[in-house]
Amino acid sequence: MKGLGRVVIGSAFGGLLGAAAFFAVDGLNPSPANAQLEDGDDVTVYLIGPETKDGHTVLYGCNVDGDDSVSCYY
Repeated sequence: MKGLGRVVIGSAFGGLLGAAAFFAVDGLNPSPANAQLEDGDDVTVYLIGPETKDGHTVLYGCNVDGDDSVSCYY
């Protein structure tokens, strides 16, 4: 039972060291951009369609203008 105290202290120290390393790395990573749309913004959405028989991939796109007009193309 004498060695049990060292195990507990070592485990607690290891846990604190791991948490400190996690928060240090987490703080260094940049946060994702907070993109918010407002009325009048233009938005373009691209969708990847199925592959054709000749091996090409179809790309669809839709554009929503600020005045709510929608145009789609491929």
